[in-house]
Amino acid sequence: MSTDELKKIPHFGAGIGLRLELAEDTLAHTKEINVVEIIAEHYFSSIEQGLTGILAAARAAYPVIPHGVDLSIASTVPIEKEYLQHADELMRALGAHYYSDHFALTRSGDELDIGHLSPVWFTKEMLENVVARVDHVQQTLGKPLVLENITCPFVIPGADFEEPEFISEVCRRTGCGLLLDVTNVFINAHNFKFDAQRMIERYPIDSLVHVHLAGGEMEDDVLIDTHSASIDGVNEGVWPLFEWVVTNADVKAVIIERDDDFKVSFDDTVLNDLRRIKSIWKKAKPEAEAFLH
Repeated sequence: MSTDELKKIPHFGAGIGLRLELAEDTLAHTKEINVVEIIAEHYFSSIEQGLTGILAAARAAYPVIPHGVDLSIASTVPIEKEYLQHADELMRALGAHYYSDHFALTRSGDELDIGHLSPVWFTKEMLENVVARVDHVQQTLGKPLVLENITCPFVIPGADFEEPEFISEVCRRTGCGLLLDVTNVFINAHNFKFDAQRMIERYPIDSLVHVHLAGGEMEDDVLIDTHSASIDGVNEGVWPLFEWVVTNADVKAVIIERDDDFKVSFDDTVLNDLRRIKSIWKKAKPEAEAFLH
């Protein structure tokens, strides 16, 4: 797929991940939230009936971006036709411009399901495997695939590439897009003791489409990607990285991920972070005012 397809993706602005626990608040703040993102697989079994319930309400209020967690782009078994069929049906129902998932291994067919996002072994052989699978997904869906960097509890030794170079090669060879999780870079930098700013500059920002931000928690000097906190305190270092990204890349969407501790004030946490995103984005790119209401 040509990288020109990424340039055609419209600017959606800033929003949050649609979660059942936050649905009421999400639908009540259409003046501040520009876009929402859903976990795609949560809706695979119901999409044949069309858009219903919370998803229908969200689609009526916002653009909705599908974000998968189980494509397992680093697997070596064929991608199930049924999976791609569900993804295609969901994209069509939403009018989605791209489908996103992760640079990760999650399963191997029906025989092995890890249950979480496991790091990719960045070898030359794996590069060929991932490139072929990305090409297959994009040809099947007829839309760009946008893949996300993950947090790594460990790094597999004996690799031929570091993560930014591996991702850059996949993007270059397939025309796919990058979902840059800025928080994940910050967390990995803390836990593995490298410079987050230098690392983030090595990702293929010309292919960047989408950004994730979230707040994690510190446990015994290990930063955990819990998606449960505001982006402050131990997470404050995410913001200068985000500012660099929106200054240097044509970002189409920024999503705050919140998957735990839903009892705290939506306005004081999620919306405060959303307002900060917009302020930084507008300062970096004044033209963003047009799609950041």
